[in-house]
Amino acid sequence: MAPKEMKMEDEEEGEERDEEKEKMLDGDVEIEQQLEVLGKHGKELANAAEKEITAAFSMVSAKVSEGMGALEKQTQGVSKAFNSWWSTLDSFRDGIVEGQMEAEQGPEGDAVPEGALETLFGLEPSEKLLDAFQCLILQNYKCVHNQWTPEKRVKVPGVLYVTEEHLCFNAGRLHSVQPKTPVHVHRSDLVSTALEEGNAEGTGAVGAGLRVQLKGDQYILLVGLEAGREAEAMSLIQGLCDKQP
Repeated sequence: MAPKEMKMEDEEEGEERDEEKEKMLDGDVEIEQQLEVLGKHGKELANAAEKEITAAFSMVSAKVSEGMGALEKQTQGVSKAFNSWWSTLDSFRDGIVEGQMEAEQGPEGDAVPEGALETLFGLEPSEKLLDAFQCLILQNYKCVHNQWTPEKRVKVPGVLYVTEEHLCFNAGRLHSVQPKTPVHVHRSDLVSTALEEGNAEGTGAVGAGLRVQLKGDQYILLVGLEAGREAEAMSLIQGLCDKQP
């Protein structure tokens, strides 16, 4: 092959290579442009997602804060109501001077109003009252809604009534005919009575306590009986225990 022809072929091959390089460069530029577009689009999507997540988080935080505020108000309300309830018990208890209840002197002195036993305890009108004693009955209160609220022992002031057939107690004063935690036990459910020293079972009571044993391993504990009348009350209640059915 002549040198001139060889030179022409080399030039043609060189031109082809140059064209291929230009095509490759153009392809690289196009790919870069596409990647740049994809990158911008991806960034826009990421920014939009971030804004949506931030907005959603802010909304949830606001709802949580609102809910916590409402819960706090409700908790405060429950706490105030609970404290108020305990304070009523405490004020009721604190109204007792040295564990004794002040007698309310009515027009008839210490006499129990006519019909009071029927109103308070549903007793028969013919049932005779033997005696009445101002004292305190011990009650244990335990929360049934949870296991953390501590059990509380409360001294409830009231009047103990001993009749021919029943042992009765009503919270309140001697002349009160409004039932408040009325208790009445028929003599057939009474077993025995016993005097206990002060502070028996951690009662913190003033003076001796009178324990009335009932059937079924149950009992009633009375404290703060009028001075010097513990033996009298015990004798009357024991008389009911010993009475034949």
